Amino acid sequence: MVKFEITNTGNLEHEFVIGSKEAHEEHRKMMLDMANGEGHDMSNMSQGEGHDMANMSMAGVTIAPGDTGTLLWSVPDNTNELEYACNIPGHYESGMYGNFTF
Repeated sequence: MVKFEITNTGNLEHEFVIGSKEAHEEHRKMMLDMANGEGHDMSNMSQGEGHDMANMSMAGVTIAPGDTGTLLWSVPDNTNELEYACNIPGHYESGMYGNFTF
């Protein structure tokens, strides 16, 4: 089990999500649809509310400006590489992503 504590020192909401590259692509599409439709309120995602990423095999937390979020996570079996990212529209494209290699 790995514990991530992520502090958002910026002025915008961010998320820290772990998943496959393909799952992130799907998640970014969903986030864009949310931003273009009903808005983008994921403030309760870290409490298990907000949009559901379980069917995408992802784990994540949304962090409001000035807040710290915690994510407890276990490396899935038979996994060699995963990506972490902020998929809020425009954030991934601005370079808010990276890779874990196991």
